[in-house]
Amino acid sequence: MAPKKRQRTEKSRPPDALTNAVLDKVTCPITQSLVVRPAIAEDGFTYEREAVERWLQEKERSPRTNKEMGDELIDSGDARTIVLAAIECGAVDDDEAVSSWFISSAKHMIA
Repeated sequence: MAPKKRQRTEKSRPPDALTNAVLDKVTCPITQSLVVRPAIAEDGFTYEREAVERWLQEKERSPRTNKEMGDELIDSGDARTIVLAAIECGAVDDDEAVSSWFISSAKHMIA
């Protein structure tokens, strides 16, 4: 489920273009979820590692551009840090997406 952008409340600022752009960059285009194990693919986009690995086993094309692409992936700790910061500052206003991210993170850490 794609994370919802925070709506304006008395205590929060309205969502802005920067917040929406950042959340878009750390939302996997395959799973539509915030990335837990982010990986940058050869097309330059960030994906959930397991999702893009499965994708590339079946296809040799970018999920975003549909152009030919190899299977080399680079871990992106920065993307994970951005997700956590977005959650902590309230930029993600979808409790289910936040809970799912923390549960997936915990599962990854104990695996």
